[in-house]
Amino acid sequence: AVASAHATGLSVNLDVRGFDADLLEHGRDFIDGAVARVAETFRNQSVILGYTVADEPVPSDIWKAVGVKQLFEKHDPTKLVVYSIADAIWAPDFDPFTTLHVLDKYPINVDGRSLAYVSSQMDRINEITDKPVWFIVQAFGDKQWYTDKPAYMLVPTGAEYRRMVYMAIARGAKGVMFYDWFHKPWQTVVDRYGNPGPLYGVVSETGRRIAGVGSILLRCEETGATSTHGPFEIHELKLPNPETTILVACNTDMKKPHKLTVDVGAELEGESLTSVLPGDARFIALTHVGQLKAEITANVQREQIRVARPDRSITARWGNAADEMKRIGDVLDDCVPALGEQEKAVTAAVNKARPGMVEAFHQHHQIGKQYDLLRAQWIAGNREGLAELVDQLKRRVEFLSGTIDLH
Repeated sequence: AVASAHATGLSVNLDVRGFDADLLEHGRDFIDGAVARVAETFRNQSVILGYTVADEPVPSDIWKAVGVKQLFEKHDPTKLVVYSIADAIWAPDFDPFTTLHVLDKYPINVDGRSLAYVSSQMDRINEITDKPVWFIVQAFGDKQWYTDKPAYMLVPTGAEYRRMVYMAIARGAKGVMFYDWFHKPWQTVVDRYGNPGPLYGVVSETGRRIAGVGSILLRCEETGATSTHGPFEIHELKLPNPETTILVACNTDMKKPHKLTVDVGAELEGESLTSVLPGDARFIALTHVGQLKAEITANVQREQIRVARPDRSITARWGNAADEMKRIGDVLDDCVPALGEQEKAVTAAVNKARPGMVEAFHQHHQIGKQYDLLRAQWIAGNREGLAELVDQLKRRVEFLSGTIDLH
């Protein structure tokens, strides 16, 4: 993850869940040294934003979550240390121990698609605390890529994803996050081999837009004032510098785009408004439009430079070995279809208790882990020993495919 972040220019939050269980079993002194080693490893890594120490703790877990959080803050005070809560009703319990709340609510499942859970959770946490909130938006489903396992959580549509993002932002969220990749082969933004999932394009485009307007939204304060204008839900944010009002106009129609007519102020991201896609939103400033547009333009340009710079640096590191790295990338790409077929075959065979397939199942997952490591090394432009290891990987993939029935 760190190598890939350096290569792409992204910042990452490290998931270090699990220390809480050791804290419960062995005590604070036992895990102190382990936390110190983790912190020492990542303390000077500029791409590491922080650490996530617990996922959806409930109030009875608070002493464990807070205990681990305090140890990470002790050993690496330069990083953000957070835990995500699954319901705003628990915010009062955790509020004294954090400077930032991370809230998740995943409303898209077989029991319904009630997006109102997002707005109600944001409204509730705003009533409880004045600390900033990051919202984790559902961008996954639990139906596995390569099996027929029934799903409970469903992948949102593009419209639903956009709607959840802007529902959170319109209610004052200072950050939006999503799980883009799981160790399990769930339906996510990308699969375990880096192939785009159904939401990849929508997530990318939404992220590009937020990167432009984000510095403005970070300075805004949520007022709670809302109104409706046809299919649009209008939320009011107060911007103190420069002092003005920002309106977030959200298209609540999940099926059709609609044209938004602006009677006051001006839309910040374009001279003229096109139709607003289902679930999408527009940002309107009542005054200081020129100044805010200039800020957005500068943000977009910086983001474009940030995205482009890693590609240039990787190319420079590759030097005359660009052809070799292209060949290695092609070999890795050639492994992907076979890995997918193997995943489907061995999982189905194990589920049916076919003799001898448990070992093949374990071999496949070992190969998958090796693929992930080599792909990250390739992304980082680290050529040392890579060609030989990738060729060995391909032979392992081909051998395993020859020993199991892929059909």
